[in-house]
Amino acid sequence: MDLKYESPVGYSETLSQLKNSIEKNGMKIVTEIDPQQNLKNAGISIEPQHIFEIFNPVYAKSVFDQNILAGIVPPLRIFVYVSEGKTWMMRESAIEKFRPYNIKDIPEKVEGIMEKIINDVIKNKVQDD
Repeated sequence: MDLKYESPVGYSETLSQLKNSIEKNGMKIVTEIDPQQNLKNAGISIEPQHIFEIFNPVYAKSVFDQNILAGIVPPLRIFVYVSEGKTWMMRESAIEKFRPYNIKDIPEKVEGIMEKIINDVIKNKVQDD
């Protein structure tokens, strides 16, 4: 299950605030993907899009210790995109992603952090550095 939210600020500001909120909330950006740039390199034009793959290394270790097969889950994604002039954020549900692996504690912790990251942007609680 993916959760979708409208950002109250523009695309670039959303990306900036998300980066700050991710760090502020103890998560690490593992990878950033820019589909718009990747497709532009192939001669294809699309609206702006950006994917953050994030997780916390301490939580990852706990996941691996509990069930090595759950290692397929992290990192989790936050997808930012523009549609019809509005900026949107979509995130994966940690609880849903980890459910098949019977991981204790970490899914709920990460779910709360993911929600806080998004809410920081929605409530404009993150300032650019």
